[in-house]
Amino acid sequence: MLSQNLGGINKQIIKLNSVLDETSNELDVLKSEIEGFDSTLSTASEKIDKSTGTISTSVGAISEASSQLNSLLFPIIASIGIIVALQITIIARRR
Repeated sequence: MLSQNLGGINKQIIKLNSVLDETSNELDVLKSEIEGFDSTLSTASEKIDKSTGTISTSVGAISEASSQLNSLLFPIIASIGIIVALQITIIARRR
């Protein structure tokens, strides 16, 4: 009777060791996947930082281009205003 109980306990211990080995293997796989995910997140973070810097540079360039465009358009619009005023004056003198 005692030997049967010990035999049953021994079988359960062997089965438990087998389950623990499988769990350990699965945890190792999970650990390697997590490490790969960490690497992927680091790469994504670096790319986002680089893209943010590029966008910031682009916004600065657009702002500068807008200022230059305003500098060019202001004299043209002022010249058109002067020409229209002169034409109004000429037309008014003719009447």
